[in-house]
Amino acid sequence: MDSIYDHLSSSSMILSLQNGLKNEEIISDFVGNERTIGGITSNGVTYLEPGKVKHAGKGETVIGSYPGGKNEKVEKICNIFNYAGLETSTSENILLKIWEKAIINSGINPITAVLKIKNGTLIEDEYLTQLMEDTVLESVGIAEDYVDLDEKKVLNETKKVAKRTSENLSSMLQDIKNEKRTEVEQINGAIIEKADEKNVSAPLNRTLYRLVKGLENKYL
Repeated sequence: MDSIYDHLSSSSMILSLQNGLKNEEIISDFVGNERTIGGITSNGVTYLEPGKVKHAGKGETVIGSYPGGKNEKVEKICNIFNYAGLETSTSENILLKIWEKAIINSGINPITAVLKIKNGTLIEDEYLTQLMEDTVLESVGIAEDYVDLDEKKVLNETKKVAKRTSENLSSMLQDIKNEKRTEVEQINGAIIEKADEKNVSAPLNRTLYRLVKGLENKYL
C-alpha cells in the first residue's frame, strides 16, 4: 500500500485475495472501508519459477464490501471475474468468510509447512488429523467474539479442503521451500493477537506460529 498509494485515483477500489485477517484492515487504513473489498479464493497454485505458476486446483472465489454490505462495484468485479473464467460470487458478510478461511488455514498451513508434507497427509494420519482439528477448534473459540461461526461446519470444511487439495503443497510450505516470508503473521499470528485481546490462551496456534517463524529465521 505504501508503494502504490500515490498511483491510485480517488475512486480506486482495492481488492485483497491474500490469506489472513490483517490485509483488509491495512488497506482500509489507507483508502477507507468504502474503497476496500475483501476476498477469499480456494484456487490452488504451485509456484514453478519467476513469472510461471501451475494452476493446481480449481475453486471458488468470494468477494464482498469490507467489512460487509452491498456495493455495485463489487458486483461488477464479480461479473468480470466470471466472464474471464474465474468462478466468483459475492457475500454481504465477507468478514465471516475471511475468518472461516483463516481458521481453516490455521489448521492446515503451518502443520504442512513444519513437517514438509502434502495437504492430504493431514487426513491420512490420525495424529495429524487430531492436531489439525484441535487447532481449528481453538481458532474457532477465539473467533467467537468477532463473528458468528458454526464449529462443526468449519471443522468439516477444513477436512474437505485437505481432501480436495490432497496433492497440493500449502502456500506456507511453498514459501518455506522457496525461502520467502510466509503468511503465518496474518494467519496464526493474527489469531494469537485476537486471543491476547481477549486474555485467553492459544497454545496450539502459538506453538505452530513459533515453529514456522523458526523455519523462516533460517533464511530471512
